[in-house]
Amino acid sequence: MNSKGVFVKNDYPPSPHHCTMSHFTNVQANNNAHYIDLRLQDVYWNYYEADAVERAYTTQVLRMITGDPDFIFEDY
Repeated sequence: MNSKGVFVKNDYPPSPHHCTMSHFTNVQANNNAHYIDLRLQDVYWNYYEADAVERAYTTQVLRMITGDPDFIFEDY
């Protein structure tokens, strides 16, 4: 299920045999379903920040242009 939502928080495990639960709001799934609050276990899902790939490419290009290997592009 590919979906898009707003990250709220992580509930970290109370003990080693539990996993982190991530909370999202305003989630829209591919099947046009809407979820008000969605909790997902981090062991079963991959979470990606919006536009992360584009920012990584932009950072690499700007590092080459500026010559600064530690330059980080932040678009806020």
